[in-house]
Amino acid sequence: RSIIYARDNIGPATTRGPSELSSLTLPRNVTAATTPPLTSPRTKPSPAHEVLPHILSMAGTRPKQRDATDSRIVREVENSQGTIKDCTKGCPLSTGTLATTKRAYRTLTLPRRPERDTNGDGYTNLENWLQKLAKNLE
Repeated sequence: RSIIYARDNIGPATTRGPSELSSLTLPRNVTAATTPPLTSPRTKPSPAHEVLPHILSMAGTRPKQRDATDSRIVREVENSQGTIKDCTKGCPLSTGTLATTKRAYRTLTLPRRPERDTNGDGYTNLENWLQKLAKNLE
């Protein structure tokens, strides 16, 4: 006998939209659990309706600077239009090899005196610089 905890889980899209798994009729050999199997005082699960937008906001190599391919994939997922493609051999225009992309370079200028904490915030100048760089990329 299987036990499943399905509260606030969204299943595959149907013609009526996503289905709430906790409202589905379960097979006879499956029992619905009333409490989650694992809990932690330091983590809180996100509501199901917030998960996809959160993941898509961070999708791609550089979410704030998405290229055309990343933008297309995010748009297809948002509109439930995506398909699984094997672009190394299964796409109509495939050459059988991985496509190469144009490399993007940026000049990185390290902060002056990286080991110091010039602004007194508890982080070194290097840590502040890295945090700012990460924020710009994410």
